[in-house]
Amino acid sequence: MLLIGWLQIRTPGGDPPRGPPAAIWMRALVLGQGVGMLAFGVGLFVLPDAVAPSWPWTLTTLTARAIGAWLIGIGVAALHANRENDVSRIRPLAGGYTAFALLELVAIARFSGNVNWSAPAAWVYLAFLLSVLPVGLLTLFQPRWVEKR
Repeated sequence: MLLIGWLQIRTPGGDPPRGPPAAIWMRALVLGQGVGMLAFGVGLFVLPDAVAPSWPWTLTTLTARAIGAWLIGIGVAALHANRENDVSRIRPLAGGYTAFALLELVAIARFSGNVNWSAPAAWVYLAFLLSVLPVGLLTLFQPRWVEKR
């Protein structure tokens, strides 16, 4: 990613004109999601044994770091999308956001017996996924909520 970014910065030319911005409520939601994913991801990656007990199901040190790495990547992408604030430029990212939420919801449904439903973390994680899904779907399929410039 660093090499691709470096090559892109060195490529001559400029960015195309900006498209329509995201709605303010969408930007605020994605900013919160990005900050949360990045913070929790760094915690799981750097201090897996300290942060993993707050996860809704049991994690080993390795799985905590793997989940942490995924959360860091998705969190950085969400923060970048928020900074970009151009629906047309972030639409490809919305597919990944949608897939992430759907696949996590399927996994939770499939392995619901492994989730500690008595812990608040399970419900917080479920609410988080249910907030990610509409952001992805709206960005992919409902461009009419976009504010006019």
